[in-house]
Amino acid sequence: MNQQNSALPILPIGVLKSLWRGTEVVTNRPALLLIPVLLDLVLWLGPHVGVAMLIDPIVKFLTQNQGVAALSAEETQAALASLASMAKHLNLLAVLAFFPLFPPSVMATRLPLLTPWGQALLIQIQSPLAYIALILLLGLAGMMLGSAFWGLVARALSTPRGARFEIREWLRVARNVIVLAVGAGLGAMIVGGPIVFGVGLVGVSSAVLGQILLVLMGGLVLWVLMFFVFSLHGVVLNSESIMRAMSKSAEVVRWSYPSTLSLVLMSALVLMGTNAVWALPEESSWVGVVGVLGNAYTSTALVAASLIYYQDRRRWVEELRRYLEARARKPQPVVERNGEAKNG
Repeated sequence: MNQQNSALPILPIGVLKSLWRGTEVVTNRPALLLIPVLLDLVLWLGPHVGVAMLIDPIVKFLTQNQGVAALSAEETQAALASLASMAKHLNLLAVLAFFPLFPPSVMATRLPLLTPWGQALLIQIQSPLAYIALILLLGLAGMMLGSAFWGLVARALSTPRGARFEIREWLRVARNVIVLAVGAGLGAMIVGGPIVFGVGLVGVSSAVLGQILLVLMGGLVLWVLMFFVFSLHGVVLNSESIMRAMSKSAEVVRWSYPSTLSLVLMSALVLMGTNAVWALPEESSWVGVVGVLGNAYTSTALVAASLIYYQDRRRWVEELRRYLEARARKPQPVVERNGEAKNG
């Protein structure tokens, strides 16, 4: 029995230390900010693809048939105002940053209309089929871009000289990311459909019971999803398949659920707090560049911190498992009747 297997594993680092190390990685390798910065500049300064052709028919229908939707006059007016604002602000290019932190973007949520040199160039597409095709292409491009971003951050953790871009590794990560996204979408429909139907069925008889059931089912789904929060991490760090990465994610979270939940909640709070600050500059002011850079820094640091956290927690779980297995295989002393012990 070697000494490594029989020694107690070194305790993993905590959430705060992971966050601190994540900021160190980004500070030492500012090139990691390139992808999120360029994405935000495109969404802010580049042309905007409007969706008025998709929303205008809905607005017209609600205007002409206000009684059909079973809404009051005030509710109808609020819905029309919301749809009008959506048609005005929504930029289809924001699909590039559809997934949270994938890649991180502040302009995808802000959806500005103005640039420092005036109104943004607006492109309206006339065909619904063109909209569908563009959404699919932009979604695919966003996943490819996000795969490059996550891959570069992961490489920065393992390569002493910093991040290097490798096309083969990028394509491998992108393939697994697309599979993961499609699987997540199918899973959401399979699981979410019955939940929505059940909550709606209960809500017909009792609105209170429907809300309670919705909260309970939502909490259960979030609890289960927490076990797979590091699925992407295994793909980009260890070149693993989706199924193995999900299995390892569940194993790591099972051994450190409270700490992992703290990391997720703290990261969400940091994102919400800092995004409120980065969105303060006016759309038409070049001061908005500060918000773009700030969002890229904090978001990339959080990604790096989550990778560092997962990498060290997985190391600890594997060492702990080997230690427990070695303890189980170690011969136990046998106690004889006279009280003396001897090795079995």
